Amino acid sequence: MYIQVIKAVESVRPECFEACPAAERTNQSSACYLHCFFDTMVGNSTAKPPVPKMKGADVLAPFVASFASDDPTKGGCPTAVKPGY
Repeated sequence: MYIQVIKAVESVRPECFEACPAAERTNQSSACYLHCFFDTMVGNSTAKPPVPKMKGADVLAPFVASFASDDPTKGGCPTAVKPGY
């Protein structure tokens, strides 16, 4: 489910993530990636130019869609099967 939310956030400002050094563009623990991710999601009024926050519905929708289907092409998450059950 979190993968769908991450994709949604990254799709709003891809230019920010693309401006990170190559090794940090998809490294979710790098300073550059985290800066882009949280500025995009919660906004940054002190940035030049200011970054507006995402609408709550735009963050929530991919999360909810994760439970609506087990088909990843529809935004869903595959059903997890615990080995031995």
